[in-house]
Amino acid sequence: IEQPSQKQKDREMIRMTNPANAPSTLDCDDKDIELIAPSLNVSLIGRCGRVRVGGPNSIVKIEHAEYVRVSGPDSSINIESAESLEVSGTESIVNIGRVDHIRVPAPEAKVYYGGTLTINSNTPKIKISGPDVTVNRR
Repeated sequence: IEQPSQKQKDREMIRMTNPANAPSTLDCDDKDIELIAPSLNVSLIGRCGRVRVGGPNSIVKIEHAEYVRVSGPDSSINIESAESLEVSGTESIVNIGRVDHIRVPAPEAKVYYGGTLTINSNTPKIKISGPDVTVNRR
């Protein structure tokens, strides 16, 4: 996974830390999003920058993102497309349509990627280091 560029470092970030105050839908508008509250149920629409799902037991839908990191355990994430995906949340399940890079260091995580072309190639680059991980094409 690559280091953030200066543009990415300067990008505005939105943090959701309280599920009671979290909207059910958020327009990313090319912002970075950090979801650290537990038990969120949110849809991110439009183009997101970097998205981090750190809260446990979350349900998140993402239209488009440069990079998605799922570190919260027991989360369910649905993504239309992302350039890179990292899953370090134990027992998280991620469904993603188009993706170039998948990295899964988490134990017992499940990643299912699209049956069509990825963003830049026919097959994503996949690196698995966690035990009991499932990464399959849908």
